[in-house]
Amino acid sequence: WMPLSSNIGDRLPMAGPDYSTVHLGDGPPVGGLGGMMGMDSFPSHWIVYLAVTDTDATVAATEAGGGFVLSPGFDTEFGRMAALTDPYGAAFWVVQLTGQA
Repeated sequence: WMPLSSNIGDRLPMAGPDYSTVHLGDGPPVGGLGGMMGMDSFPSHWIVYLAVTDTDATVAATEAGGGFVLSPGFDTEFGRMAALTDPYGAAFWVVQLTGQA
């Protein structure tokens, strides 16, 4: 077990004006929290991001396994991302990390 570091609060403006990252120790971000980029009526929620080696292959495997694509793969400064659901409707994101992400 490792306590959360005191560097909670690293701002990530591209995710929203009040979005901050959460870190374990001095390592890279392991999570984040903030508003929904102007979508005030959107309910509070948690969402899981999974690092994958190939976003597009993961999208194809998800569809082949009965899951659904909410947002097809697109490129960001962190890597290629997609929003998916499992066959039962549980939503999650995948990201093929690039560089120092």
